[in-house]
Amino acid sequence: MKIREEDIKISVIIPCYNATKYLFRTFQALENQTYQNFEVIIINDGSTDETENIARLWCSKADNRHLYSFENAGNSVARNRGLSYAKGNYIFFLDADDYFSPILFEDMVNIIKEKDEPDDIIFDYTCYTDNFDLERHVSYVLPQMKETDTIVYSETDIYEVLLRHVIGYSTDDVKMYYSTGNWPVKGMGYSVWSHLYKKSLIDKYHIRFRKTPKIGEDRIFNCLFLLYVQRVVYVSRTYYYYLTTPDGLLIKSLANPRFIVEDKIEALEAREEVRQRYLEEKGIEINEMYRGSTIIACFQLAIVTSILPYKEGYNLYHKYINHSLVKKAICGFPISGAPLKIKLPLLMIKNGGARFFFFLVWGARQCGIKVDSWR
Repeated sequence: MKIREEDIKISVIIPCYNATKYLFRTFQALENQTYQNFEVIIINDGSTDETENIARLWCSKADNRHLYSFENAGNSVARNRGLSYAKGNYIFFLDADDYFSPILFEDMVNIIKEKDEPDDIIFDYTCYTDNFDLERHVSYVLPQMKETDTIVYSETDIYEVLLRHVIGYSTDDVKMYYSTGNWPVKGMGYSVWSHLYKKSLIDKYHIRFRKTPKIGEDRIFNCLFLLYVQRVVYVSRTYYYYLTTPDGLLIKSLANPRFIVEDKIEALEAREEVRQRYLEEKGIEINEMYRGSTIIACFQLAIVTSILPYKEGYNLYHKYINHSLVKKAICGFPISGAPLKIKLPLLMIKNGGARFFFFLVWGARQCGIKVDSWR
């Protein structure tokens, strides 16, 4: 029997940290929804501005709005706290500085009814700036699709198509980039705010966000969620508008080489945990799907750390290169047939020449030579 519309309740989880500037617009987007059977769970993550007062006032105006305040613990912890309070049967994660289409919930509910309660619905989004310039429309329309079409992925497709989009770059992806200069189109469903998740699966398998990595926590959550889903619907229509800010905390963190290296290592270990779960629970080996991401970081981090004094930069770079999972990825990478741009540095690193490779990159930077060609 098909689910009735009145039985579909969406839990909207909003982690907030110093979001005063944007909250009124975000709240307006919720009030404008044409489908109103939803609850809003606001997690105030230790804000030091007027976020808590604004949210408390807004929540006081309706019974389906709830505010919970905690000391600052980060976005992942805030989202996990939101999940613990959620009562709906579908979950929507909303960032406090973003907004979304007024028909999002109505369209998602129609899909839930028409497609027999899929485990996950993925949709497109657009990036915008503070002055509402639209920077980039992100869509993953496949060759067999037309704009506004939907496609249903079964369990096999989920692993072969969606997981590959989310988990990272494969060996072939990296070879393609260094041969043609073009990365394959990837990232469908990477960010959690481009999903509507069935909550019963999240609860049953206790899927939660990791505190680390800071960059890519959405990726790990989605990889774990995809492990347990049987049907996913992708709709090629833009519903979500994501704010990009040059002075954001994440952008500032990306200028810190130590943060980047540590986070790359955290991402390595998180992916390994995901790999182990796929192997143990499904008998599927997924290492090849993201080995390329591990390899490309060998080049990227040499560039990132070369801005530091030589000894400090190399010691930081060596911390990544010397990690057992990186060594394993390098050994498993088929160097024969790879473009020279990959082959030569990998041969150096593989044969104990990581220091020499780093010295070349560091020295080139000191001489004013452009060194970002491996990005």
